[in-house]
Amino acid sequence: MNFAINAIYLEGNRTGIGRYLKNILIQWAKDHPDNKYYLYFRKDIPTDDFLQAPCFIKKVVKAPGIFKKWILWENLFLPWALYKDRKNIDWYYSPSYTIPLIQPIKKVAVAIFDIYYTVKPEWIPLKNRFTQSWLSRRAARKADLVICASDFDKNDIVKYYEVPEDKVKVVYLAAELKFQPAEKNPQNPIFFKYKIKPRYILCLGHIINRRVQHKIIEAFGHIQREHSDVSLVLVGQNRTCPFIDIQKLVDDNDKNNSIVWIHYVDEADIMDLFQQAETFIYLTIYEGESIPLREAMASGIPTITTPMLSEVTANAAIYVKDAKNSQEISQAMKKILTASHEIKEKYINAGLNQTEKYTWDGCARDTYDLFKNYEIQ
Repeated sequence: MNFAINAIYLEGNRTGIGRYLKNILIQWAKDHPDNKYYLYFRKDIPTDDFLQAPCFIKKVVKAPGIFKKWILWENLFLPWALYKDRKNIDWYYSPSYTIPLIQPIKKVAVAIFDIYYTVKPEWIPLKNRFTQSWLSRRAARKADLVICASDFDKNDIVKYYEVPEDKVKVVYLAAELKFQPAEKNPQNPIFFKYKIKPRYILCLGHIINRRVQHKIIEAFGHIQREHSDVSLVLVGQNRTCPFIDIQKLVDDNDKNNSIVWIHYVDEADIMDLFQQAETFIYLTIYEGESIPLREAMASGIPTITTPMLSEVTANAAIYVKDAKNSQEISQAMKKILTASHEIKEKYINAGLNQTEKYTWDGCARDTYDLFKNYEIQ
């Protein structure tokens, strides 16, 4: 089988979708090197070593000025490139929610990891509400395969987009192998680079309303005096809608310079930030999967999350039932900060056991099998 893939998510600073696509492609190149994978980029071809494999055919589809915006590029320029290559391609695969309105490839698959913009449209800017929801719904209905990462996501896609249940397939995500437990080292350069105290609670991910980072900041403010040796390290850009003034919240709740807000960290530092943390907190009021939670468990640190993400953490987390309740969040923080070595080890071992169940190798192979099985139906 030969694939055409929208690869713009490999460009620039990679977030979850880019890391997902990278790991899928690495494994496909190992397992199926005789296939051809046509990768279409918008600006530049990344220089990753894995992309040098001969099975990858890399193309930059150029667009002028404003037409580089993803929605215009995907619908005005990408289809023409696909049309020219269509005779060599069996599947078009989009790793992120949408497909071109004009689709020259006969068989199409799309990954949709959650549909918060449809279920909770008030969380995205007004100018994007129609396009994101409508395009994603259309992609789910037009695609031959819809791939998601949890039963939570599948149930919502089937319900809100009214697509057949047997077309939506769940493939669980994973943590990269580089995320491993490590000894705590107060001399680690990240403490000096980011001005972090030797003990810290890590909260990493885009700052968006459903992840209630504003409540996490308030909760940490409640415990600062009794835990003055602990930092809250908040990593992520502020993408809240309606807008929440995160800097003001940090200023109002930070009594002793213990809240560190890092808008973006180098990829090389992420592993150290996980490994050296006392605990990782990731709360949500709408979400079915979290790669950062998986990375935290793989790094050997206890996690705090919400029951909504129990598919990810199982019995490896302290659960906050009401993610909007800063007092309950504070109690969860104090529980792990004051826990005995034995209790912490219980959560750590449960997290490592959970991590072993899911690998990127397995994710890539399960995803490939969906295409293969579709072919022989």
